[in-house]
Amino acid sequence: MTTTNNNSEIFTYNYAFGGATVDPSIVPPYSSSVVSMKPQIEQQGIPQLGRVKGWTSENTLFSFWIGINDIGAIYGSGNANA
Repeated sequence: MTTTNNNSEIFTYNYAFGGATVDPSIVPPYSSSVVSMKPQIEQQGIPQLGRVKGWTSENTLFSFWIGINDIGAIYGSGNANA
């Protein structure tokens, strides 16, 4: 996304934790050191990115790749009804 679809100075921020699930109340992370996506956004993303000056809806893109860890954790737990 950053290098293919960008016509300006490039800024990319990656706040991801490997193995994070979307919401810990639905699918707990596999380790206590992994922060799920919802708390990542609430505790890191919004407070830090909200202070960046000059970002508008015309010059900013946020993207999320989510779900595969949740599917793997549910499948691995044997709880197909989750």
